[in-house]
Amino acid sequence: MWYIVYRAKTSTTELTKELDRAGVEHYIPTQLVERLNEDGTEMVEVEEVAIRNLIFLRTDQELYSIVDRIEGIRAPFRDTMTGKPAEVGDAEMNRFIAILKVHPSGIKLLHDPYAKFADRPLVRVKAGLFEGMEGRVVRVLRDRKLVLAVGQMAIAVSGIHRSLLEYVEESNEK
Repeated sequence: MWYIVYRAKTSTTELTKELDRAGVEHYIPTQLVERLNEDGTEMVEVEEVAIRNLIFLRTDQELYSIVDRIEGIRAPFRDTMTGKPAEVGDAEMNRFIAILKVHPSGIKLLHDPYAKFADRPLVRVKAGLFEGMEGRVVRVLRDRKLVLAVGQMAIAVSGIHRSLLEYVEESNEK
């Protein structure tokens, strides 16, 4: 099981080393961005953290013992329904990692939980890079985006044309 935790403003390299020493599998989403080099003469690609202050941990260890032991981790992200640490299944996490590898600049972490968007119709992407993914279309910053669930978190994905979406019949079973 994967958990989402808040991280302190620690160096990503130091935090990664500490998690490796503790034997905790982790994922820190990164993306390439263009920045001016130090002397301001040319644009260079630099890797930076894509979702600030969050890290994903995969562990069978007790989560709070990891939080207490590792300096760069502050607290678990909480499931708004239960108040317990938010869990993300392996299949869901693999999908999330795949999205970030293919389309990192088109991802936005929303502050609201995914459950807030439950009143909107469920849609499925029927072709392209995101084929088979299901979510809800939401207007974010004056643009329509597909909102997907990662645990209880909501992420908005841009760049999916509405012609690639089909409505999905929702079952009442949960």
